[in-house]
Amino acid sequence: MDPPHHDPGNHLSSTSHSAGNDQTADNPAPDHGNPPAPGRQPQYSGAYTMFPPKESLRREIQMVARQEEEALQRLKETRQVPSVHLNPERLGGEVTLAEARAKQSLDQRCSRLQKKLKKEDLDKRRRQEEEEKLQQWKAAQREKAEQLEEKNRQAEQRRREQLKFDHFRTNEGFLQRTERRAPGPVASSSATHTSSRSEAVESKQERSVRDVELERQRVNSAFLDKLEGRGRGMETEALREAVWEAEGPCVPAKDRGIEGSCSRGSLCPC
Repeated sequence: MDPPHHDPGNHLSSTSHSAGNDQTADNPAPDHGNPPAPGRQPQYSGAYTMFPPKESLRREIQMVARQEEEALQRLKETRQVPSVHLNPERLGGEVTLAEARAKQSLDQRCSRLQKKLKKEDLDKRRRQEEEEKLQQWKAAQREKAEQLEEKNRQAEQRRREQLKFDHFRTNEGFLQRTERRAPGPVASSSATHTSSRSEAVESKQERSVRDVELERQRVNSAFLDKLEGRGRGMETEALREAVWEAEGPCVPAKDRGIEGSCSRGSLCPC
């Protein structure tokens, strides 16, 4: 019995039919069961099926391409630069070779000088710009320093005002406590003291300074008087001893039977 014979054409057609089901957009004919056009028979190559393009669509695309190419050529022709027509003239030969070389040498020397001058000008311009930037920076720093100095001055002024106020308040409290502690009736001119607090503070300071000076003078005078008293007492004792030694022992008048004082006079203790 012969084995079953497999036709390769049938196998390819089944493969192409399965591939056609996946590609519904490119080959919608197999899905609907419509046969392909006579000029578009599928070509099988292995596992792929190729359909030739439509001739009408191809001719239409080619015609549009030719029209666009012709339009591009016309646009290029309209934008083409026209030819330039100049009168013929002689080029060169107006000067000799020596004159041309001399002119070239002069131009070369002048070019060196021009380069040098240009470089100097650029350097000068650069230095000016740097100087301007430096001056601007200095001005900005100076302004910052002035602002800082003004800020410090205002802070110092506020500090002095606060210190003056505290000092005045302390003195005022001290004066009020002194007036409350002072014996006798309180002065009736409290409004005057309130209005002239600064004068009261100054007078109080002057009084305190004057009192301190008077106390110092009193202490010094007492000390000097004490020293002088000691010196005088010592001199008197020494004088008495000298007189007693010169006149001998003292004999009272009653012992001598004479009425009156001693012969030594008032210095004698008898």
